[in-house]
Amino acid sequence: MATIKEVAAEAKVSVSAASKALNDYPDIGKETKERVRLAAQRLGYVPNKNARTLASKHTREIAILVSEQLEDMQSSNLCESNDLAFVIVKGANKYAAEHNLRIATYLMDSKAQKEKSLQALCKEYSLDGVLIFGMTTNDPYVKEAAMSQVPCVGVDYRIEGTCTTAIGTDDRKAFREITKRVIAANHQKIVLMYGRRKSEVSHNRYKGFMEAVKASGVKLENIKVVDTNFQEMVAYEKSRSIIQEYGNRHYTAFVCMSDMIAMGVYRAIQEEGFTIPNDFSVTGFDALSFTKFIRPQLVSVNQQIFEKGYAAVAVLERLLNGERNIENITIPYKITEGDSLRTL
Repeated sequence: MATIKEVAAEAKVSVSAASKALNDYPDIGKETKERVRLAAQRLGYVPNKNARTLASKHTREIAILVSEQLEDMQSSNLCESNDLAFVIVKGANKYAAEHNLRIATYLMDSKAQKEKSLQALCKEYSLDGVLIFGMTTNDPYVKEAAMSQVPCVGVDYRIEGTCTTAIGTDDRKAFREITKRVIAANHQKIVLMYGRRKSEVSHNRYKGFMEAVKASGVKLENIKVVDTNFQEMVAYEKSRSIIQEYGNRHYTAFVCMSDMIAMGVYRAIQEEGFTIPNDFSVTGFDALSFTKFIRPQLVSVNQQIFEKGYAAVAVLERLLNGERNIENITIPYKITEGDSLRTL
């Protein structure tokens, strides 16, 4: 009886290619499949049913590569500041469990990425595909992914390449909408609590903010932009300094690029003896689970983080199955209602 090795030799392909062709894998061309099928027919090759069963149960190995600026993760706010990453991973694992995918999470800061390329990492851990999350636009893996032959999905990054795609929120539109709500509530003097300068989502949210401001006629000199690096403690310290300088006589609203930033602002306002929303209005972005338990409840953008993680692995599987040039996917958002925004 002929073996798969003999079929491969007859068809002039590798044993792996012959096996994939006979099992109708999508990454093998039609011409090769036909050549292997005819070779098997000529040699009287009969597939081993047990081997085919095992092959059909092959579990693909994928990974979530997270940076989240590891130098920032040494702070006491580690658990809180990674709520976003946790929910993304939770959604990703949900899809993986349902579709026979094995998933692991690796923390890779910029230094680690420079020491080991994306290609080397995928080879070392036998990864079939990766999700990239929590990195800056300048991180080596974000740049390398565009040229990678390993399927890559950027979560909140645009990665251009035939073997890549991206999934995210329309941050620009969402932030424009929540800013318009603040301005519609008659707030004319606003503090924008900015995220991270090298973050694509921060850039897009800033664009949306400025579009809303310019369309409304709010004077630019009444806008103050404060960098926070997406850290609660930085947001707390900087917003507290503003409140100590001006009290509630000047700025009336803090528009925050994340819920964690908003939490820092909440604490500063309350410790300085003021209240939300009577003295200051505050808005956030993310609608993280813990915000359900704070009062007044925060007005925020719900970017459906769990669904984003779930959908990211779903589109990665499409790439694993041979689809190419998949358009970027946008997950719908919605504004969560709350009591932190007052009409003046």
